[in-house]
Amino acid sequence: MNHSYSRHAAFALSALAAATLLAACDRGDNRTVGERTDSVIAQSERGARDMGSSAKQAAGDTADKTKDMAITAKLKSQLAADDGLKATQINVDTNAGQVTLRGTAPDAAAKERATQLARSVSGVVEVDNQLSVKQGG
Repeated sequence: MNHSYSRHAAFALSALAAATLLAACDRGDNRTVGERTDSVIAQSERGARDMGSSAKQAAGDTADKTKDMAITAKLKSQLAADDGLKATQINVDTNAGQVTLRGTAPDAAAKERATQLARSVSGVVEVDNQLSVKQGG
């Protein structure tokens, strides 16, 4: 990500230099070259701040997705280790700590056990158990 940030910084500096030169050449603007240059610098600084905010947001999104993947992996491991659930196919989706369980549970007790296991995983904020119970279970 540093390489991408460096590339954006180099682009911003190049744009600043070009804008400064263009500002100095614009005869229709009544501001002095210094005033126009100050304006271009201020715009470039705002752009750099916006770029920094975007980079921080992207890093935060990546961290959230990594946490979600860890929650999913931990829960799938617990489901596989549980005697009542290990033979079932349960799909686990995690988004911002919210876990959704889909598939089929052998019986109502196993469905509830899946919810309990999901809630026990660190980082889980909510569980949406959409498991169906097998007929006769």
